Amino acid sequence: MEVNTSKSAVVIFNRNHLHPEVSDKWYFNNTEIPIKREFTYLGILFVDVHGRNGGIHEACDRQLDSATRVTHAVWKRCAELNMHNPNTLSYLYGTLVQPVLNYGCEIWAPNRLGTVNRQSGLVGKCETIHTKFLKRALGVKQSTSNCMILEDFHRDPTWTQWLRQCVNFWNKIVSRKNDDLVKKALIENVQLTLTDSRSCCWSHGFLNCLVRIGVIEHPSDVIVDGSGTILKTIYSLYKHGRCE
Repeated sequence: MEVNTSKSAVVIFNRNHLHPEVSDKWYFNNTEIPIKREFTYLGILFVDVHGRNGGIHEACDRQLDSATRVTHAVWKRCAELNMHNPNTLSYLYGTLVQPVLNYGCEIWAPNRLGTVNRQSGLVGKCETIHTKFLKRALGVKQSTSNCMILEDFHRDPTWTQWLRQCVNFWNKIVSRKNDDLVKKALIENVQLTLTDSRSCCWSHGFLNCLVRIGVIEHPSDVIVDGSGTILKTIYSLYKHGRCE
């Protein structure tokens, strides 16, 4: 494997769990890799703060800021072109704003999805930017029911789009060969979730979300025959308040 060490860095997410005998210096082919508090990889921000507010939690906020700037640009351009058709505006949101908001959600979204509620979904700014845009497109009050707005435009809540992409991400990894490093990492991640309920790892939020919306009954349901080394693919998705 070839690594560009000049563009590489080490981010230690759980420094308080680091074994005292482990050195604070990291090397690759005798080249020291610098340790940083945060690092941006392929546009996704990783922060070394411990707990649910660290790691990749801030990546979502960064995408929200970027998506907000895009919405301002869309409204400005639409005003210049005298474009006010609600369906056209909804289409523009889906093609210009949503991809920015969803970028990298396969990595950072489980951190948010783990708190989803089956009845109310996921409450937060990432959902508000979506419904607020659609309500403005229709010219209705912001107090109008979100469910009515989404149904009128035949759109899904933002968090269900994140979940769908996370499920596809999971299935792609599970379908890899057993000696694949990414698949091995996912298996260990799932095992960590099952052995430590306080863990803040990727599969903790992802599997908790599947439990909350009724796709599985327990996180261990994704393991084949309790082997701990073979994971199941997931086909059930939550949509419009039901599992399909």
